Amino acid sequence: MIYPMHSDIKSITAFSLVKEISINVFFVTRKRWNRIENNCICKICKKNFHSKPSRIRKGEGIYCSRKCKNIGISKNIENIQEIIELYNKGYGYNTIARKFKIHQRKIKNVLLKNNIIIRTPSEQKQIEYKNEITAVRRAIIKNCKVCGNPFKFHRKSKELFCSIKCRDKDIDNKDKIRKATQKQLKEGRMPKAYTSIEKKVKEFLDTNRIKYEYQKSLDRWTFDFSIGNILIECNGNYWHGNPKFYNKLNKMQEITIERDKQKSNYATSHGFNLLILWENDINNNFEIIKNTILNLIITR
Repeated sequence: MIYPMHSDIKSITAFSLVKEISINVFFVTRKRWNRIENNCICKICKKNFHSKPSRIRKGEGIYCSRKCKNIGISKNIENIQEIIELYNKGYGYNTIARKFKIHQRKIKNVLLKNNIIIRTPSEQKQIEYKNEITAVRRAIIKNCKVCGNPFKFHRKSKELFCSIKCRDKDIDNKDKIRKATQKQLKEGRMPKAYTSIEKKVKEFLDTNRIKYEYQKSLDRWTFDFSIGNILIECNGNYWHGNPKFYNKLNKMQEITIERDKQKSNYATSHGFNLLILWENDINNNFEIIKNTILNLIITR
């Protein structure tokens, strides 16, 4: 006869004890679940059902199923007749939901409750196209502020111009943009992006310890550098149309030259000395430019 070892006896007893404890715990938990199984009553069908205490604290545990929940939500909706009338006219439940600021599912449940057949997306598009309900056909026609030509825009947008060209031609819009940029420059929100020409002039002024102000804004104009009554403009050969290199000008160059003339007239009429520095002179004859800047500062 074979007798079990001492260690084997211990393992058998431990296993039996764990088995008994697990069975007892199972029966205890089953009893507890049976006690709190039906702790809520449905608001619509008045059926007893169970829900967790954490959900009841959050305000849940009112409806026993989704069907009852959808019915309960649809009861709280007002203007049900208006919703049905709009749907019969041809409006989709998506557009009705936007109008009344209600979820799409709620309006869908209202229509189903009133025995209304819901249309498929393809049928809805055909009806909207015929009845002119879509966003494109619902657009408002307005005359452009600059050219006066009619154009379409959506109701929510506040467009005043038919194109970008007309927007750029408007003087009031330009003034708004200039004021915004000047404000950003003063507050330091706009990053200072120096051009290659401006960097050379800046280094010269910094080495000679000359006080200056970058991007000086006067009325509706901005100048590159200002030293008291002296205003310095660094013009590129291509963008500003240097007459040494460009006899025939583009439309862009013509616009910039007209703008530069207005700038110079403003500066001279308000008692400023304007110094225009070209890209070719800064790159090739920078020593002459240094002397001209120093002479202007001495004789100002």
